Amino acid sequence: MPSYLPGPFKKFHHPKSWTPQCGRNPVLDTYILFINKLIKESTPKRIFDNITREERKALFHLQQRTDVIIKPADKGGAVVAMKSCDYIEEGMRQLIDTNTYKPLETDATEDLNKEIKNMVEKYRSFNLIEETTADILVHPKPGPGRFDMLPKIHKMNNPGRPTISGNDAATERLSLLVDLHLQPIVQQLPSFVKDTCHFLQIIEKLNQTYTFDDDTLLATFDVTSLHTNIPHDDGLMALSEALNKRTVKKPSTNGLTNFARVIFKFNNFTFNGKHYLQIRGTSTGTPMAPSYANIFMGKLEDYILASSNIKPLVWL
Repeated sequence: MPSYLPGPFKKFHHPKSWTPQCGRNPVLDTYILFINKLIKESTPKRIFDNITREERKALFHLQQRTDVIIKPADKGGAVVAMKSCDYIEEGMRQLIDTNTYKPLETDATEDLNKEIKNMVEKYRSFNLIEETTADILVHPKPGPGRFDMLPKIHKMNNPGRPTISGNDAATERLSLLVDLHLQPIVQQLPSFVKDTCHFLQIIEKLNQTYTFDDDTLLATFDVTSLHTNIPHDDGLMALSEALNKRTVKKPSTNGLTNFARVIFKFNNFTFNGKHYLQIRGTSTGTPMAPSYANIFMGKLEDYILASSNIKPLVWL
């Protein structure tokens, strides 16, 4: 069996529960007593309500309603209150796409977690991963992902942007490990933008470097449902090529790619009391998804730019 995952993963370990005993350091003991005394003698700060009594009452009654669901909007930071039946109807409309989702009879989490455990044990038995790393990669009590949607109130009929929360899912820890090694690669992409502040810094540098003609155009492109539309084979190929460009290939490209393949294969979730498996693309909620999508788009951008006769001055 090839050496897939050599090297330690020091960021992956169980949290420490050890607490030092009293009496080992008089100075530290005195400091702790002093802090405890300050806390006990402190006067709680009075909290003033930032809405009126009528608004607070209306908010309370809204929270009690089971026929209304409250979600953040996909864009703009707005809060959306919508009928629960409309939310469920939109979710079911998306989940009937049999090219992307597969209905399951029951919750498959336990069976999928057993397969993950067997894979990790195999790596451990061949000394391909450390004991501490193997222990943390297998979730002790995983649950299915949770399908959710963010209403696109800026679009006709307010479709929902699908997300699958991977918190405590069977593949969450594998995904965290893969993402740990993908993030440095993403930051080296020519079109990488970290956040709004980084974008403004790039624009400022462009203004200092170039003199733009009056006919210079600013163009934007959008990918429809990027995460769910990345073919597994193409995405894994882009991932493998990017990982092979590392100076230090630890963990190995083969090992991280295999973990990514498992994450895609075992992406089960629940919605409205029913169970599903995502069979195409990757879910928005798994930790490695943003890095994976950026790497795939980075390869696609390289291909488009290489085959285009007209080159942009800059692309982000």
